[in-house]
Amino acid sequence: TASNVRRQYGQLCVLCYNRIMYDNGRKTKDPLTIYFVTPEGLPFSQTGGLGEIVPGLTAALAKRGHHIKLIMPKYTGTLEVAIKNNLNPRYLGSMGMNAVRIGDHLLKPDVYQADSFIKNVAIETFLIDSETYDYFGNRSYKQLYSHQDDILRFYFFNVIATEMIKGGNNVIVHTHDWQAGHVHTLLKSRHIQKRIPALHTIHNLAYHPSITRHHFWLMSGLTDAEFPGIYSQNGINFPDSDLADASWAALAMANNVNTVSRRYVKETQTLEFGNGFSELLRRRYQEGTYHGIINGVDAFWYPHFKHHD
Repeated sequence: TASNVRRQYGQLCVLCYNRIMYDNGRKTKDPLTIYFVTPEGLPFSQTGGLGEIVPGLTAALAKRGHHIKLIMPKYTGTLEVAIKNNLNPRYLGSMGMNAVRIGDHLLKPDVYQADSFIKNVAIETFLIDSETYDYFGNRSYKQLYSHQDDILRFYFFNVIATEMIKGGNNVIVHTHDWQAGHVHTLLKSRHIQKRIPALHTIHNLAYHPSITRHHFWLMSGLTDAEFPGIYSQNGINFPDSDLADASWAALAMANNVNTVSRRYVKETQTLEFGNGFSELLRRRYQEGTYHGIINGVDAFWYPHFKHHD
């Protein structure tokens, strides 16, 4: 049933987390601190299924005793949604983080926190924008994606999200889609001292803008000196290409990868649906580090459907 599927979804993600923790020498039954880094999530923002999965999954995990820190962009209209839903958004400033250089811009973060309650479960939620250059809020074109500077916008989001992630014995990172892919690059480069286990979820593999290695270097300043092998096929590059890709970074560097159905696991290993990642995903599947997660309709968001426990 739908509600059972949602519980199974949370349980299967916990199994993924525990496997990653075990592989990293960390065995514990204590609650985890899970940093969710996602480009969207209800009630704040949504374009498709990812927006629905985030609140359902975070609530399911929180009910199991885990501590969730949800990090997403503050788009145009996000604060208005928070105010309308009495989520008490409040401005935290830069939270002590220094300005970061993204391409030609030197940017400080603007961080907001909101009291997000999903199914009466409190989810610690942080909303990110830039102080001096509106990467997300105050845009006349109000779509979440498809802006000309999407690669810059989401790289900045990844940098700030990674800065906010604090290490610890029971900490894990869970990223979603290409917009959070470079969190894995950053965790293994300038933040290598953190060495935090990480899971990446594919929701839709079809969208993954790439730039050249040279343009990635201009945007990020990351070089082989900071992370040996960053431009290899185990870093951010497609094999035998000069492209730097956020999805490739996540799929190559994350400790584990999962996706939204067992069928999609099989489809993404084919040339037709693999979007250039099929060989990499076949290797990960053979290694036992690529899994399909059961997904389903949640009665909380779709009460008009018939649901049975």
